[in-house]
Amino acid sequence: MGGMSIRDKFRFILIVTICVAVFIVVTEIVLRIQHFHQHRLLAARHQEAENHYMLSEIPGLIYTLKPKVHGTNSRGYWDYEYDYKKEKGVYRIIVIGDSIAAGHNLPFKDNFSKLLEQKLNNTRPQKNEVIVLARPGYGTSQEMVILEQEAFRYDPDLIIWSYALNDPAHPVFHNANNEMGRYFYKPRLFVARFFAETVFLIKEKIMSRHASREYHRFLHEVYWDGVLGNIRRIGEISRRRHVPVVFVIHPVFEQGRSFEQYSLKSLHERLRSEASDQGLEVVDLYDLFKSFDPDELRFHQPSGFDPWHLNQKGHQIIAGYLYERLNWGHRLQ
Repeated sequence: MGGMSIRDKFRFILIVTICVAVFIVVTEIVLRIQHFHQHRLLAARHQEAENHYMLSEIPGLIYTLKPKVHGTNSRGYWDYEYDYKKEKGVYRIIVIGDSIAAGHNLPFKDNFSKLLEQKLNNTRPQKNEVIVLARPGYGTSQEMVILEQEAFRYDPDLIIWSYALNDPAHPVFHNANNEMGRYFYKPRLFVARFFAETVFLIKEKIMSRHASREYHRFLHEVYWDGVLGNIRRIGEISRRRHVPVVFVIHPVFEQGRSFEQYSLKSLHERLRSEASDQGLEVVDLYDLFKSFDPDELRFHQPSGFDPWHLNQKGHQIIAGYLYERLNWGHRLQ
């Protein structure tokens, strides 16, 4: 371009700019058409999704449960009993997590959070409220939004953070939420979303060259910096707000293995150490589960092996364990 006149240089830059702009516009149109087609396929696979879920209006939160219709939400996960304003003398607990804490495939009253509430109100003189902000399919990134923008509106005295070992998964680029992230995520620019996902997947491939093939260990090895950053953020918020956080770690059910043969003990130890260092009170449910046969506690679904969800007995023993472990007599004075 050294021999070009200023006019020719300007024309060249203009032509390049127009070509790039046309390329972006055409790519955006193609990606939108592709998204529309993919969304139709997702809708066919998840025909009832919009009966239960909807786009969230909270920045950073992709989807949430729909408000109850005609007296109830059909999934039963929504906790409607409590207002933001807390009555005088009430001890209030917020539970943040995913479908494990929400009580997947159980009546809402039978999840460990509501069972804990029942135990407290049956044995303590003051009124106790356990408000469940756990939502199916959420990972840590979505749960952090709940912590920062929703939980403290309820004026909690304690927060229970229900941590599952698939929580580091990305809500859109991975699929730990049964495609609900992909279904409801609607970027402003599909070109930007395409490049963001491409960069994400390339980076993941590079970082995972020496990572474990076991899914839960893989997520923590590749995304450990993010896991650690979120734990530190939870600890910082807990200290700043003067609200203690109990960090509850859920073990995975491993097909064909007892908890004595559990392969993820070292991962639990690492999580316990980091959470404790941030001032969180850690409850590792592996310590509880190792005395049980996994088949006594896990949810048995008709098709396939479910490594995460608990049956009614599982929720009952967690509620009892939390009740005993958390020294309620001291907390509720």
